[in-house]
Amino acid sequence: MAEKKNVGGKIKQIRESKNIDLITLALRSNIEKDIIIQFEKHQTLPSLSHIIKIARSLGVQLSTFIDENKIRGPIVTLAEEKNKNANFSNKNLKTGSHM
Repeated sequence: MAEKKNVGGKIKQIRESKNIDLITLALRSNIEKDIIIQFEKHQTLPSLSHIIKIARSLGVQLSTFIDENKIRGPIVTLAEEKNKNANFSNKNLKTGSHM
């Protein structure tokens, strides 16, 4: 089967390969069947929250729908950056409270 390059196509391809019908996916994901049909027919793009729910319901990783790179290369970290932490905070950095 040819690989689908879009999210809706991937949803349909995985759903069918696992023999999951639309009603079952709708119940598992708590997304209306008609909405899933729109995704699969490329009429609407799913939000990230929809993609997360569908990925969980189909038992696949989120990256299945987001990352098109099948082969992952090595992660390169410079020695001087090895111990640096990423900080995701707002202007309240001094108080230690986050968003």
